[in-house]
Amino acid sequence: MRIDLPKLLAGLSVSLALIGFLLWNADLSTLSFTSIRIDLAVATVAAFLCCVGCRAASLRTLAPAIFRGSWPMWFRLAARHQFVFMLAPSGIGDVGFPFLAQHYAGLGASDAVRIIAQFRLRDVLILMLLAAIGGVSGGAEFGIVAPGILVGLVSLYFVEDVAAILFRVAALLVPSSRVAAFLHESIAGAGLSRRDRAIRVALALAIWFFAGTAMSCAFAAVGRPLSVSEVMLMLAALNLIGLLAISIGGLGIAEVGVAGVLIGFGDTAGNAAATALMARPILLISMTVACGLLDMHVSLSQVLFRNGAKH
Repeated sequence: MRIDLPKLLAGLSVSLALIGFLLWNADLSTLSFTSIRIDLAVATVAAFLCCVGCRAASLRTLAPAIFRGSWPMWFRLAARHQFVFMLAPSGIGDVGFPFLAQHYAGLGASDAVRIIAQFRLRDVLILMLLAAIGGVSGGAEFGIVAPGILVGLVSLYFVEDVAAILFRVAALLVPSSRVAAFLHESIAGAGLSRRDRAIRVALALAIWFFAGTAMSCAFAAVGRPLSVSEVMLMLAALNLIGLLAISIGGLGIAEVGVAGVLIGFGDTAGNAAATALMARPILLISMTVACGLLDMHVSLSQVLFRNGAKH
């Protein structure tokens, strides 16, 4: 893969400028990395481990039965995909999912595209629901968002059908017959049982429950606990900001986004900037460590299994 040096340097420049802007505006009296609670930082890693484990289970349930195979390869796929997705600018990591899915799970391109499309569609719906519910908890008028919440819940259950409709529409719109054929091939043909749908919804909700738990622990670790509604809104906001991030790992852009959301919650600019500069690295490092630990666990298990088989 060719590295686009000008874009890389542009992203790095933006990151440094935004980090410098936050440091300039931060309340330095509250910016102290030595005050971070280690126990809560460890809890953040543990929550992300559960989150990535649920991602592995979710991706596995979306795959055709003949490709599901053993659990270790799905744990590795989820860990490495999450690592790439987290560090790549603007969610480019999802573009590489078909390659990773083929390498680790033996999936064809059409199955991999369908899986990541269904997976991300559920993510989008859950984030919309989190934003709506968090807004209601924060004082928004329930009657205004209630229809959206209802539509989101129904769509969450019928994600596969919604994704199939979107693929069909896309196939009609694209001029290339090869692309259209690929999109038609990516549409899941077999119907799902209510049990299968319920399992997929439950796993998707579990992913975001543990992501929210990790976020809550990270902010509490730096002395700025978030309420349940604030966690919901922060999750939704950070993932939206992630779509706009052009730097590696979203550095700078995500921190400014966190500070902006905290100011929206009523924090002073100085405290918000200081909190963002401490909490965001904890989130990034914790997820990186969680992915690394899960990947190492898979490697160690495979080595122990091979050694045991020799004896």
